[in-house]
Amino acid sequence: MAGPPSASNPLSSGQPQSKNREHPLMAHAKLAAFAHSMSPDQLPGKTDLTSYVTPILGTLASDPKVTSKDVVKAAAGAVADGKIAASDAVKFLSGVPEDPDQLRPWLKSLYSTNMTALVHMKAAMLKNAGPAPVQPPVAGPSAAPQVVPPGGPAPVAPQQGQMP
Repeated sequence: MAGPPSASNPLSSGQPQSKNREHPLMAHAKLAAFAHSMSPDQLPGKTDLTSYVTPILGTLASDPKVTSKDVVKAAAGAVADGKIAASDAVKFLSGVPEDPDQLRPWLKSLYSTNMTALVHMKAAMLKNAGPAPVQPPVAGPSAAPQVVPPGGPAPVAPQQGQMP
């Protein structure tokens, strides 16, 4: 008979897994599906917003002395910069944990989620852009692409008997 999960699985943390907690790969898959289901006209704006917010979340999450006042200042800054509406800032701030010991883990989780979302939104934008146009081969003795250095081709020295 197998022992407790931590005894039978050397990779287990030994902590019982919460039944309500979603597996991280499932959360990742949901973010990918969400990003790829966004309409092409929504993606640039949402990507810009996420690009703006993610470094702020990372800075807050990495600060061992972060307080809810710091989070309020960051949200107010986003409103002042015109990145989010005041009503969205209020909605965001209503989710901030009241317990100071829960604030930093919450910020880390939010930062991680935003990083994942940003990667998938950028991938969706690339997918929507389609493949890059391919240059047709150049007709002539060699159809292989020629590498031209910046500034154009190097001048060719005149051969003996030729005028420059």
